Amino acid sequence: MTKEIGSVVFYKIREKLTPKERARFHRELSGYLDKSFYGHFHYQREGLLSKIPHISPVRAAIITRKKYVPILLKFLSPSSSVLKWDIILSEEDIEKMEGR
Repeated sequence: MTKEIGSVVFYKIREKLTPKERARFHRELSGYLDKSFYGHFHYQREGLLSKIPHISPVRAAIITRKKYVPILLKFLSPSSSVLKWDIILSEEDIEKMEGR
């Protein structure tokens, strides 16, 4: 059994952001479903979390491998306050991240 180090990142969006900026932040982070031609066509637009293996146990919390944390912090820092702790990932966590 190998132990892998991961991180849990908590973020809180700054209150000074307008609703439009908050929506853009969430779209860039999580992605969104884009509809065109009056809803006849659907496209899933990818966000940052679509490219990073992660677990989101609750809103505004992300568990990921340690190597992805700098990318995540670079995105989150300008528009939110961030807390980060290193953790030891269990095999169950690793399997959830890999989609098994």
